Amino acid sequence: MRLEVIIPIGPGHEELARNAMESVRVASLQKGEFDQVTIRAVDDSQGLAGRSAARNQGVRDSGAPWLFFMDADDLMHPEALVNVSPYLEGWDAIWGAITEVDDYRVTWRYQVPRIETLRELVAYDPYITINMGHFVRREVARVTPFNEDLDCGEDWDYYLRLWREVRCLKQRAPLLCNYRGRHSGGPRSATGAQWGDVVRPMVEAERERLKATV
Repeated sequence: MRLEVIIPIGPGHEELARNAMESVRVASLQKGEFDQVTIRAVDDSQGLAGRSAARNQGVRDSGAPWLFFMDADDLMHPEALVNVSPYLEGWDAIWGAITEVDDYRVTWRYQVPRIETLRELVAYDPYITINMGHFVRREVARVTPFNEDLDCGEDWDYYLRLWREVRCLKQRAPLLCNYRGRHSGGPRSATGAQWGDVVRPMVEAERERLKATV
């Protein structure tokens, strides 16, 4: 089975992207259920298209049955393909434990270790639940594109739509390491504080919507 890893490359992330791609090559040495792993790097080094458009372009161009989304300031965990393999048959999108890396070590963020439902997902602060690194079936990604009008919070806008419609799981093993403090710049970038200001109201609104459906 083939996997394609989609990496949008924003302003100032060209060097980090090389590290990201090398981490994919290292992880592909332990293929798990995947017999072919390819990388689709989408250049947005001028920052004009934005992360959402770059990711959507990668999905449109891909022919692999499974995709893995990561950013250029991420590293794929060396055992990601092995860690996800037990879940590929039963789920449509799969996340893992959030780990962070600086110049010296990898650490585990305080977080919710396992999530199986949308209600569980929105019960907690989004910072301790899931992040971009996830596997998703290509046909699911094609009908659930990122909102290209959003320059901030596009990740959670996408997550919430995905968790409403298909079988989503956060399992306990890591899939991704995120570089601390390496956000890209450019005209369509956002800070961590801006992200929180946009995403937390989204999560709260979804929480209230679910309460109304009980």
